[in-house]
Amino acid sequence: MQTASRPVPERHDEYDSVFLRACVKEQHKVTHLQLSEHTTAYVNPWLVPWHLRPRCDSTELTVADYSEDLRKRLLRLIDADLRAHPSKSCDARELQQADRLMRYVSHTVVQHGAALHTHKTSRDECLTMTRRDLMHICRRGEYVAETPSNPHWERGQPMQLTDDTIVRVGQRKPTTVEKRIAQHLAGPDVNIRGPQGRIGDLLEQAQPHLLSLDTGRCIRYALELRRRLVDLLREKHVFSAEDQRRAIEWIADAWHASLPPRATQQLELYIADWAKPVPALIEQHFSPETISTREGFESRRFLLEQCTIERALETHGGDETRIRQDLELLFGVWWDAMARHNLALCDYPTLGLAFLAGNARYSSAPEFVRHLGNVQ
Repeated sequence: MQTASRPVPERHDEYDSVFLRACVKEQHKVTHLQLSEHTTAYVNPWLVPWHLRPRCDSTELTVADYSEDLRKRLLRLIDADLRAHPSKSCDARELQQADRLMRYVSHTVVQHGAALHTHKTSRDECLTMTRRDLMHICRRGEYVAETPSNPHWERGQPMQLTDDTIVRVGQRKPTTVEKRIAQHLAGPDVNIRGPQGRIGDLLEQAQPHLLSLDTGRCIRYALELRRRLVDLLREKHVFSAEDQRRAIEWIADAWHASLPPRATQQLELYIADWAKPVPALIEQHFSPETISTREGFESRRFLLEQCTIERALETHGGDETRIRQDLELLFGVWWDAMARHNLALCDYPTLGLAFLAGNARYSSAPEFVRHLGNVQ
């Protein structure tokens, strides 16, 4: 059955900007799942980082439209390739029997492309994971769904892929034809590990925009700050207390400099509450009733940011357990409000800076640098 889809942009910068906005729609499915099950073990490649805001404010296009566009392009190329270079393992005519495989492949490639566009993976990692998915089909005889957007998620059974990753295994198993085509796409040598392989060459021809970035129609926030932080931690594995202090101070300065006038008014309104213990502050200002509306959350959002940065700046050597607990409580309010109102972090750069300050306090140096994204 053919799926009706809307055309995706042809220009690379427009393709990327609209794609990121389409990803925003998908990220909340995972966020709601994480909150309802009280776990972060679900993969969320759709989460657009705070420092990358697409100029496209809204779109009717969805991730499914991007997947369907890729499916059609890929199908034409595979058909032409098999006819021009016949394979012993599969025949071009068998593609008609592999519709489910092609829909799965196109979706997972778009998912890995999303992780690339949201600065979670590289091009090589994107292609490596695509080959991994294909090899899982032909060797394990399973369709693995990593997010609720995957066509095999709804009827899949939960599986603990790693200690910190939960996926679902599709109820329907791949057919013999689907396995052979999956193996053909993963080739020519199915034993190699890495990005090289037939599927990479086909994807490069079918939709090269998915495998590279063009941020020409995106706003890149705090670029100079992020570059300074990368330089500070270059080739360091240990995030020392001194480096943490310096990093958080830089982040705090950038946060203050980027506040809009209404933020200053809001902070002045609640200045008497700044020094209160975090549990009391949350009870007073961030109760479920207060943040049940977007207006309620917005009326105190900058207070939440201020408190997060202040707790991150507290002197090392004090009550580290309390500081960690305070930050976890503050981040819990943030995630709850963002998920409740389907807000995108990329539309809240000052909140992203506050979150980054908290990450600086307890992340390792390599982990923190990953939060900074692409600074080139």
